[in-house]
Amino acid sequence: MRDLSGTPLFNLADPKSKCRLMREALDALDSNPDLAFVSLHLVSAFIDGLAAGNTGKTKASYLLYLQEHFPQLCQELGAEIFYTHVRSKAVHEFALRPPLALSRSTGMQDKNAYCETVSMDGAEWTLVNLERVLADFRTHLGSIEGDPS
Repeated sequence: MRDLSGTPLFNLADPKSKCRLMREALDALDSNPDLAFVSLHLVSAFIDGLAAGNTGKTKASYLLYLQEHFPQLCQELGAEIFYTHVRSKAVHEFALRPPLALSRSTGMQDKNAYCETVSMDGAEWTLVNLERVLADFRTHLGSIEGDPS
């Protein structure tokens, strides 16, 4: 039998390997800003993998995971809104559910906010700060990997 100890295999049962692959996938997308929504799509799905709910309890596990690890996102936007309007639409329809729209930090009044309510063509929209979501998710991955920076 071959000994593969020390070989960088993709052992997804190991949380550090799982997080490393998640980070590498997001890093690969960083070189193309037009793929920003794909990054959000992946983060939405990655949280499912990290929350790892039992069959039939995926949503409940996801919401609890968000509330525990992303409390400011839940405070500003809401765990249920993120799950329904971001995660579900991104994963199943490759879109966001209006009245949510993506924004970069540069398009936000408060560059550190998760969201901002704006008016466009007489309708109220909530901008979701994509860069803040991605940055905080990367920080969260670091805390799982043992590097909280």
